[in-house]
Amino acid sequence: MTGFEVRLQTWFGAAVEVVYSFFAFVLVAFPFLALGDDAFGEPLGLAVAPLALFVGVVGMTAFRLQDRSFEHLGHFVVAAFGAGVVWVIVLTSTLYVTDLSIGPRDPLSLFVAWTLALATAGVLVYRGEDALA
Repeated sequence: MTGFEVRLQTWFGAAVEVVYSFFAFVLVAFPFLALGDDAFGEPLGLAVAPLALFVGVVGMTAFRLQDRSFEHLGHFVVAAFGAGVVWVIVLTSTLYVTDLSIGPRDPLSLFVAWTLALATAGVLVYRGEDALA
């Protein structure tokens, strides 16, 4: 390979890593912000999407500066959505069984499920060894 090809490959590799980490943070932050905004009476209003983009930029920058593993980031995103499905099923089942006045599609219960999913994904991926590897 010539020097130009090496530089071009390095530049494209870095660009792909930046875009990947940005979208990973937005994918995780947007549901959390949107559900939280809905659960607490929409105090953010139209600022949810720009705030999620801001979280993506800040998260991507911090991720790149700390030289973290992209494999762990991918595992965290997958674990968050998988755990989200499990926590929604668990909380919905609990709400049906206990006959509470809160509905299973209530934004607060979905927000709690997504918060528990993020915590579960964090424990699975970033505590000790990566449980998904």
